[in-house]
Amino acid sequence: MRKKLGRRFHGIPRRLRELDRSLVLLATLRDMGWQRSITAGPVTASGSPLPWYSYPATAWLERRLRSSDRVFEFGAGHSTLWYASRVDSVVSVDHDETWVKRLQPDLPGNAGVRLARSDSYAKALDEESGDFDVIAVDGIKRNECAAAAGGRLAKGGLVVFDNSDRPENAEGVEALRRSGFQHIDFVGFTSGYATLTCTSVFFADGQRWLSAGVGEFLGW
Repeated sequence: MRKKLGRRFHGIPRRLRELDRSLVLLATLRDMGWQRSITAGPVTASGSPLPWYSYPATAWLERRLRSSDRVFEFGAGHSTLWYASRVDSVVSVDHDETWVKRLQPDLPGNAGVRLARSDSYAKALDEESGDFDVIAVDGIKRNECAAAAGGRLAKGGLVVFDNSDRPENAEGVEALRRSGFQHIDFVGFTSGYATLTCTSVFFADGQRWLSAGVGEFLGW
């Protein structure tokens, strides 16, 4: 508790100019929906769903997804709705039965969420036919899921690995690297949280993903 309090007191502005800049920063975050996300889950200021990725990663993906894309997600949630409004189809799995039942009534026709047992979570991808343009690793068993994702991408496909900076996920990150994947790490804030996080994207062929950003700032 003392450590938490000390961290918060450390953030108190010490000068009027610092207070002014701090309030501008908070206003910018409010425009992004950051404060609203504290109670509503990851959303924009208007309440539209967002993935729980770092903000730069979400902005980068926003400009590069295609309406013809097929997406598979390990870990369902607001990201499922976000993808569904931008791509052809989304298939998501989650290990939490209560969460799955809660999500299903809100899904559009091009999205589906099903329960996957924790002891065979990564193998849930084997139950789907065809390859995917995007595979998101954002649930449990991330190291196993990352290893499975690399072999089920369509040509030029992308793996989105959330919280790739966490030590417990290092094995999955390294497995993708050893398989020849290049990657970009997007470090930044995420909806409703005050600490930095990293969402990484991995690709074997970056032509599609990098050429779309020519002339643009990498994150936006």
